[in-house]
Amino acid sequence: APLLEEKQFVIINKLQSETVYTDRRGLQFMLGQIVSNAIKYSSDSPMLTISMIHSEIADVLSVEDNGIGVKKYDLPYIFQKGFTGDSTDSRKKATGIGLYLVKKMADDLNLRLEAASPWEKGFKIVIFFTSIFFISYMLFSFEKKFTSNRAYRISVLISYIVYSTIRIRVMFFICRFFFVHGKYH
Repeated sequence: APLLEEKQFVIINKLQSETVYTDRRGLQFMLGQIVSNAIKYSSDSPMLTISMIHSEIADVLSVEDNGIGVKKYDLPYIFQKGFTGDSTDSRKKATGIGLYLVKKMADDLNLRLEAASPWEKGFKIVIFFTSIFFISYMLFSFEKKFTSNRAYRISVLISYIVYSTIRIRVMFFICRFFFVHGKYH
């Protein structure tokens, strides 16, 4: 936050009291890298907008700045290790590692990332947090079609626990592990 204040960023926070279920430190690392890039490539009147949209399939966190952006032909490569894009003066400080690490962390947390950037009009990165309700629905559908009655009953019980308590992604991975590795067939 001190760097945001020093650069006189206007921060538009459209978040309410939001909850997503993921690794806290991993998400903090990702957001820190994204904000660091916003600071590094800021405009003369820097602005940062943070918002979230909810749907049945995913909760979508959007972080958008009004900095210099990324050229269209560079956009597909921004998550590649060592990619720094155009070597203009403003890119001197680039190492090509920040967004690569953001993508790697997102992959480790099973999150999807998308980026958009009209050149010299800002940069927007979007993080998709798959809804546990959607995962449970898919799990129900899969087990009902492809597993034995006993496995289906167990998946129903596990999904009921997920619905009845806190929405935690770990439950999905536990369920997937047992069914993929044949523990309940």
